[in-house]
Amino acid sequence: MPPNHALIGTSEACKMLGVSRSTFHRWVSSGKVRYYEVGPYRRKRFQREDILALVREPQDRAEPDRPEGG
Repeated sequence: MPPNHALIGTSEACKMLGVSRSTFHRWVSSGKVRYYEVGPYRRKRFQREDILALVREPQDRAEPDRPEGG
């Protein structure tokens, strides 16, 4: 497990990614986002570097790229 200072909560991760909590929870459930369970209540925490990697990842676009001149 990474050191505690490298772990963030759901709210901070959502803000960094610019997504809603429901979208973020869907990503966690699907395995797109790795998590660690910490503390006596086994709260989910996320590695800051994993979230930053998602921020840098190209986002899916609503429309497919169109060829030039078309």
